Amino acid sequence: NAGDGASGRGLDLRRLLRHAASRLGFEQDWYLIVVGAMIGSVTALAAVGFAWALHGFEHEAFATQRRLPLWLLPALPMAGALATGLLTFFFARDARGHGVPNVMKALIKNGGRIPLKVGVVKALASIATVGSGGSAGPEGPIVQIGSTAGSWFGRTLRINKEQMGTLVGCGAAAGMASIFNAPIAGVLFCLEVLLRDFSLKTFTPILVASVFSSAVTQAVLGENEAIFAGGGLHDFSFNLAEIPGYVLLGVVCGVVSVALSQTLHAGDAFFDRHFERRRVHPIARPVVGALGVGVLGILWILLAQGVGASQEGSAAPAFFADGYRSIRWLLDPEAYRG
Repeated sequence: NAGDGASGRGLDLRRLLRHAASRLGFEQDWYLIVVGAMIGSVTALAAVGFAWALHGFEHEAFATQRRLPLWLLPALPMAGALATGLLTFFFARDARGHGVPNVMKALIKNGGRIPLKVGVVKALASIATVGSGGSAGPEGPIVQIGSTAGSWFGRTLRINKEQMGTLVGCGAAAGMASIFNAPIAGVLFCLEVLLRDFSLKTFTPILVASVFSSAVTQAVLGENEAIFAGGGLHDFSFNLAEIPGYVLLGVVCGVVSVALSQTLHAGDAFFDRHFERRRVHPIARPVVGALGVGVLGILWILLAQGVGASQEGSAAPAFFADGYRSIRWLLDPEAYRG
């Protein structure tokens, strides 16, 4: 009869859904998708607040710098570095250094457990460092902040150790998606760099977290713009004769990237060794680095603007803070017109 037919169709539908969930690897862990959406939404709000505070602090610092004589240029990054040293030394020493390696260490050694205070201190320290002119960016910090959110959700919901890495990855991908407005890039970064796991069971919650993060960010900001919008690129037409140039560009960028990475690690080891030998206090170490950045900034301005740059009103060097202003300038076609 009709009732038996409806019951049979309902049973078939349930079987189909169970089969689909099983094929995707979510017969038991389907709830990770819901948790991933929650992590993505919360991380987006945290990322928007972080970016707003960082750029606001940066704007005020650069406005102050313009009113100071050139010889005081190192003062602002040194003040930010001092705040960073105090925060990390007294409240969360795991917040030191690069954000991505710290997350990888937490995944490998601590089962993805990242204390909440690490994310909070990392956010405050990064705002102080980058906002005052320190030559760094928000990418590493936002990965650690998002990963902290994912870890907190995992601990709060008592997620088992095997699934904790997925939730940490959800937070990392959501942070990247929010900052860069690039959800797919956030997913690929997380899978390739942090987790090294491309299974659908891991991929699906991370994708959901990344998309939710991007959507919430766009809703809060009321815009959907790329972080580096290439003005005038819509008029560009590609032809096959340009391929060798792109190949050469890829090779050059790869070589430069490896050289920069190796130089950075060598510099870390060099200064760590000499700081330990001379017993420099951990709070003072970032201040020494900021002093070096400031001295380089003075030399940059003197070379770029001449001796007259010793007067007040000099613009901050291009390598101060996150460097986004310089990237946007390089992408502007007007920069190449005489």
